[in-house]
Amino acid sequence: MSCVLVTGIGGNIGLDLARSLKRASHRVVGTDVDPLNLELGRRVADSVYLIPRASERGFVEAFNTICERESVSLAFSNPDVEIQHIVAHRDNLAAPLFLVEGHLVELFADKLRTAEFLRSHAKVPMGYAVAGESDLVACVQQLGTPYWLRAREGVGGAAAFALNTRTMV
Repeated sequence: MSCVLVTGIGGNIGLDLARSLKRASHRVVGTDVDPLNLELGRRVADSVYLIPRASERGFVEAFNTICERESVSLAFSNPDVEIQHIVAHRDNLAAPLFLVEGHLVELFADKLRTAEFLRSHAKVPMGYAVAGESDLVACVQQLGTPYWLRAREGVGGAAAFALNTRTMV
């Protein structure tokens, strides 16, 4: 039985991944930056740890300490901000990572660039960068309604909402 570390254990992805790993008889260790999320993670992981935010001093050290203490054989990271930090420090981490290469992490962190990349491989909705009201007016004129607005970066549908009318323009 191997031990797998799942970062962001209290989020939907972390919880689902941990459940799947447990069904496959893996031992699961979870980390999260939010104590409330750790309570959720406790329901599916064998052990959980509060960890500093990826952008904070001590993240790599805490990550490595947990990996060594728990004999982690593979680490999955899912919050975007952690993925970006972890991939940048992958050579200094105490466990193998299940992550794509750094240039793809940067590409996929930007939702518009991701859509543009995927467009050459699959049918995806059109996307446009909107920096102000004039850009929004031009997009609505081109796309019509309904349309979807969201931030280019972030997780969990950050700043996302659907509009069915032109009243915002």
